[in-house]
Amino acid sequence: MKQFLQLYTKILGTRNDLPKLGAWYLAVSLIESLALLLVYPLLQTLFAGDFAGAFTWFVVILVLAVVSLIAIPIGWQSLVVCCRDMSVVQRRIGEKVIHLPLGWFDAKAPARVNNAAVSCCDDISHIASVVLPNLVQCVVIPVAVSVGMLAIEWRVALVLFAAMPLLWVLDQKVDRGTARTAGGERDSSEALANRVIEFARLQPVLRAASGDKGLDRVNDALEADLHATEHTMEVKSKPVAAFGLLTMITIIIGLIVAALLWRAGDIDAPTFFTTVLLLTVIYRPAAFIPMYKAEFTADVESLRKIEAVLFAETLPEVAEDAAKQPQSSAIDVREVEFGYTPGNPVLRGVDIRIPERSVTALVGPSGCGKTTLLRLIARFWDVDSGSVTIGGVDVRDMQSAELMKQISMVMQDVYLFDSTIEDNVRLGKPDATDEEVAQAIRKARLTEVVERLPQGLLTTVGEGGRNLSGGERQRVAIARAFLKDAPILLLDEVTSSLDGANEAAVTRAIAELAQGRTVVMIAHRLSTVTRADQIVVLGSDGRVEDRGSHEELRQRSGTYAEFLEAQAAGAAWRVTES
Repeated sequence: MKQFLQLYTKILGTRNDLPKLGAWYLAVSLIESLALLLVYPLLQTLFAGDFAGAFTWFVVILVLAVVSLIAIPIGWQSLVVCCRDMSVVQRRIGEKVIHLPLGWFDAKAPARVNNAAVSCCDDISHIASVVLPNLVQCVVIPVAVSVGMLAIEWRVALVLFAAMPLLWVLDQKVDRGTARTAGGERDSSEALANRVIEFARLQPVLRAASGDKGLDRVNDALEADLHATEHTMEVKSKPVAAFGLLTMITIIIGLIVAALLWRAGDIDAPTFFTTVLLLTVIYRPAAFIPMYKAEFTADVESLRKIEAVLFAETLPEVAEDAAKQPQSSAIDVREVEFGYTPGNPVLRGVDIRIPERSVTALVGPSGCGKTTLLRLIARFWDVDSGSVTIGGVDVRDMQSAELMKQISMVMQDVYLFDSTIEDNVRLGKPDATDEEVAQAIRKARLTEVVERLPQGLLTTVGEGGRNLSGGERQRVAIARAFLKDAPILLLDEVTSSLDGANEAAVTRAIAELAQGRTVVMIAHRLSTVTRADQIVVLGSDGRVEDRGSHEELRQRSGTYAEFLEAQAAGAAWRVTES
């Protein structure tokens, strides 16, 4: 409970209304407990024939019952708090995602964010409206009534107090079991979400590659999630059942003691009937204590998942008044060392000078760090040592928004929002005029695509752009880059997997887009490499092996020679009859 409140307060800050709501529910539960205890003087006056006194006590109980109706507006307020808190958390997650470094968004990021914003928020949304009021009532009424029974019949009250240490031990066992298993259950749920998203996105690949359509990995995740849920239920069910059984036994013993005392003449009828009433009333709420407490413990894991997103480490942001503006689009990569994990560098001592308005091609074997270098220029991450500068300004000394203004990126894997073609193009410059959008579309050779679609620019591309072909998605991305008109263009050669028609259109569009800009591209085709002003060859160890022109490198670079051999072999490849 304490851990839950600490995390809840950390996430919501001053907006945390749970303590206030808890205080109101405590007051209502105490009023209800007092009303129950006042049945005793009511019965005493009735059995004594004092009907005027009985009526007075009845009115007092009735007034308390009416006062306890404040629980209704409090309940409505708790629903408001519940919806507001969930909305606040989801909005903060959205705002945080905008400021997270681009390197944070790996393959598992969509499931991680979706899990935090939807599943975890849903888990904690019912705390204020359901769990908190029920838990307060389940704890306060049995305890308050037990204390009050000391004044009515102390021997029965002692039976209740004698059972409390054992009940507390069982409750702690439920809490420990829940805390131990909730993390695994939430992790398996997130893994399942990740597998389902992956399965849906990769349907074309999966259908082409395997007869089972990739269901094995989804089924494995489903099995793991099922086992985690079953394990959680198994761990919690035994102590919860034992708690309920012990509560029932305690109530039965209390009833037996009350009956024996009445039969022996040690207590009168009002005391007996009041004791029976109170024991039967407190049984049900007392039995549900571990269930509602376990909800708090389980939701600690949901809060941790939300915390992991909301408090994920962001790249240091320079203050606005200390930020610097680049004076050109020249790029300097100076003695850069970088690794995704400590002790495993991907790039080692990389030193590259990229002049303004020049084209630099990056060549090297798979895994040598080409994509990593491209992303370091865009500051997906900060370098471990060395620096990346644009126009003489370290990218760490520029505000993120300013850095993004300097750079356009066109990668092989283009992701489009589930909106219209026009909306996706306008992302490059949201305030662009219709004429600017039309011009960008023409330059990107997207016009011919738009004209053959029934709804033209208003055609919805589907999630990720699935309604468009790979080449058409590339053209949308290029149109977006034209509209943005940034001085630096980062390219992961986008034509390597396109058909002939799309390759020709995209190649011409890229050539026009590159004019007058500083271009850094990962090159896979010889035709692209030979047009570059400089070629940088990265070795398999993440170091710059050589740099120069095509003619210079073919004479002296082993890695570049291997690249040329691979290109020649690919060009000579033909399908023949055996």
